[in-house]
Amino acid sequence: MTHVSSATTLSIGAGYSDHVEPLMAVEQLVDETAGAVGVSGADLAVLFASGRHVGEMQSMARFVHEALGPGVVVGVSAAGVMGGKSASMKRGAASLFVASLPGTRLHPFSYRDLPHVHDEDELALSEFADAMGLEHDTRGVILLADPCSVPPAALLGAINGTSAVVEGLEKPPAVIGGMASASPAPGGNVMVLGSRVMRAGAVGVTISGDVSIDQLVSQGCRPIGEPMVITKARNNVIMSLGGRRAIEVLHGVISNLVGRERDLLPNGVFLGRVVNEYKSHFGRGDFLVRTILGYDQRSGAVAVADNVRVGQTVQLHVRDERTAREDLELLLDIQRVRGAANGALVFSCAARAGGLLENPADDLRSITKALRTREGKAVPIAGCFAAGEFGAVGDRSFLHAHTASAAIFREGAIG
Repeated sequence: MTHVSSATTLSIGAGYSDHVEPLMAVEQLVDETAGAVGVSGADLAVLFASGRHVGEMQSMARFVHEALGPGVVVGVSAAGVMGGKSASMKRGAASLFVASLPGTRLHPFSYRDLPHVHDEDELALSEFADAMGLEHDTRGVILLADPCSVPPAALLGAINGTSAVVEGLEKPPAVIGGMASASPAPGGNVMVLGSRVMRAGAVGVTISGDVSIDQLVSQGCRPIGEPMVITKARNNVIMSLGGRRAIEVLHGVISNLVGRERDLLPNGVFLGRVVNEYKSHFGRGDFLVRTILGYDQRSGAVAVADNVRVGQTVQLHVRDERTAREDLELLLDIQRVRGAANGALVFSCAARAGGLLENPADDLRSITKALRTREGKAVPIAGCFAAGEFGAVGDRSFLHAHTASAAIFREGAIG
């Protein structure tokens, strides 16, 4: 059921607790965020939990609901959480994001509520959009999913197609969120929707109305070599690039690397495909970066974690800490220009925090430093370390890896 806000002031709070007892931790979270909730109560609460707290998420969510009265509660288990100025990995902790969002409508949903969408089936797509609560003024979708039971490409593909069937929705809604990361095993993760706890599927909330939600996705990848055009491909396999065997072309790029670029090879080599083929020049933010899954020496084919087609432009990429920091800072510079913010949700890759960056809190600290309220204070931030992050590149949302993805809330709708 859609929740209609009765709040009069946009207000956001965020909290973090590493108390060893889950119920003591959630009491601390409520104490830290209660001041942000007006007399009408919070409209949205997003709960993140790691370690031993995961098994108590239902009780924790119930406590949040009883104490703060939010219209919608969602939550997810994670390898680590962040909130306020703190972040941690591989230990019991919890964080909470609460928001009063005047002039908005919040529509909660679960994966089991959504009909299956076949290619070009407009009726099914319309039913899908209705189940998600998409409207002409939808500003964004928060999505939290289990990696063992949800096919993210199909789900995001359906969401990306909804602008064709929702009257007045000029482009697909941007999706923010991530994959649960507390456990790699089926049934090991927890998703919360209201009073329901799920061990599979996904939960989410669609936000429509009078609020601005800016999104950023920092992929932290550095392009190497030159752009190349796919000349033969099938599904996720590239057979040739520029008329030559794909494996030979990629080996040629790698063998010509020198200096720092060669030193970064142990961090992994990835393939980026251009999102907007109509641009004449491509930079770091123009590529959707994907993992190279393997290759066949005999045929010369290369498999990637994405469907590809003939005519697409691709380029090899490597990851490094310097680029990750630079990417995020460039995106935050844009947010500084856009002025004061009210709060943010952040989803950073568990692998990024556990290896690429020097400290798990680095992304959180950069965002905290960049964003300020109208009063000049640090904005409330909460989030988690995910097993894959959702975020928009161009007008479409994708599942990413090794990224930092954020949704930044401000007053007033996007024009």
